[in-house]
Amino acid sequence: MTPSATLILILTLTSCYSILRYHVFGDVPWAQLPLYVLNKAISWSAVTLLALAYLRWNKPAARHLGVLGLFLSFAHILMSFSLLSPAYYAKFYSGPQLTASAGAALLAGVGAVVILALPGIATVPGVRTELGDVRWIRWQRAGYWTLALTAAHCAFMGWQGWLTPAKWQGGLPPITLLGTLTALVPLLLKFSARPERPLPASAATPGRSSNKSAGK
Repeated sequence: MTPSATLILILTLTSCYSILRYHVFGDVPWAQLPLYVLNKAISWSAVTLLALAYLRWNKPAARHLGVLGLFLSFAHILMSFSLLSPAYYAKFYSGPQLTASAGAALLAGVGAVVILALPGIATVPGVRTELGDVRWIRWQRAGYWTLALTAAHCAFMGWQGWLTPAKWQGGLPPITLLGTLTALVPLLLKFSARPERPLPASAATPGRSSNKSAGK
């Protein structure tokens, strides 16, 4: 499946889930679909694309999936900050101020996107030559930190709702729970996998192996 088809499929599935949970089984007005509800679908889709990229990071499609996840993350940030108010997220506020959990969630979310910029930049043609193999691989692997911070972001936002399954609309788990689990899958597989083989000696000095190859 192409990255574009994967994006469309994931957005369709997450949108349908969000509509079922918040509109069909929940009591969120349909007028909130374009921004409030679809923002949830976009955020979950961004996590899913990034997770898929790191489940298959050494394959050609991984780079495209990661870039698509980065773009959806930016869209999620813009939509979220336009909605950030007690009217939409009353549980995030104590009076006029954000709660500690809300502040931690925002910090983790912003940190995740900032770190995600590193593998995003690493996909630009020519960057690997400038960075060298070792540093380029480190930038690519920074996405694992993004996944960890994304899991923390989702957990800080909704962990209290995870503990009351009787209140789940239609019996459907919260998207914050599903997003956390999605982000954790590549991390669990990463740490349970066999230790990676060391890099070749030619890659020990950033830029050296790439420059040699270019001169042949």
